[in-house]
Amino acid sequence: FDHHLVHDDPLGEACTDAAGRFELHFTEVRFTMPFETRPDLYLQVLDPLGVRVLYSSRQELRRDAHSEERYEIAISRETLGAEGAAQRAS
Repeated sequence: FDHHLVHDDPLGEACTDAAGRFELHFTEVRFTMPFETRPDLYLQVLDPLGVRVLYSSRQELRRDAHSEERYEIAISRETLGAEGAAQRAS
């Protein structure tokens, strides 16, 4: 997401691979605002159904994010809950 005072703009979606890696690509068209040249970036990780937020970096915005940003996200087994147990079993 690109954070704004009134409404945050989604920049795209990505699915993780089996090791949890992901890449998200977007263009400036997705976050064009007057006087804004780079997004104030944050991520949300959702459960496999796309319903429950497992992680959000909204409180730790990356202001004026660069063209390449790297994140390391650790999600506890307790947070993963039943979805994580099902994924580990498969």
